[in-house]
Amino acid sequence: MPQLIHIKAIKKRLWNTADTLRVNLNYSSYEQSVRKHLTTTQRAVPVYLDNVAKSIFDEGIENFHTLGLDKSKVLQIGNTVHILPWLGDRITNTITILLRQEGLAADCFGGVIDIRNSSIESFHQAADSILRGAMPQASELASSIPDTIIEKHDPILPKDLRDLGYGTRFFNVNGAWQWFSELSG
Repeated sequence: MPQLIHIKAIKKRLWNTADTLRVNLNYSSYEQSVRKHLTTTQRAVPVYLDNVAKSIFDEGIENFHTLGLDKSKVLQIGNTVHILPWLGDRITNTITILLRQEGLAADCFGGVIDIRNSSIESFHQAADSILRGAMPQASELASSIPDTIIEKHDPILPKDLRDLGYGTRFFNVNGAWQWFSELSG
């Protein structure tokens, strides 16, 4: 029984430490460092892959570089513009919402933003317009989302508090602003 109490104390300390790290973690710098690592690292094949998986992985990496996806941020295929931010979900979500607010039919899935019935020129015009405007708060972006109810008690929260929580969880305005700045600069 004393050992069980000791394990519970260790578990509690671990969860408290994890919570502290989550609160203090600067996501934008973390996401930027992951992006830098992914775009500058050579073909680091994970050690746990078998030969078939390594072959498929190598083929994917080769095509990734052959198609120039490591350098391209914007592609047009037909009448759809594909944005490849190579960043985390929070920044990608923010970019998508900002583009929607500029009137583009933007949607994101799997880290790629698709803009239907658009052109690269209209995307760049929207990006410039976003940068000329004031940087919004994450809660302002969340207020444009029709349904921000995620957690069990969200329905009883006032809308402004729910938008604050949703915006903090799903958007990274600073990271998106930095991405737009790099794109136009």
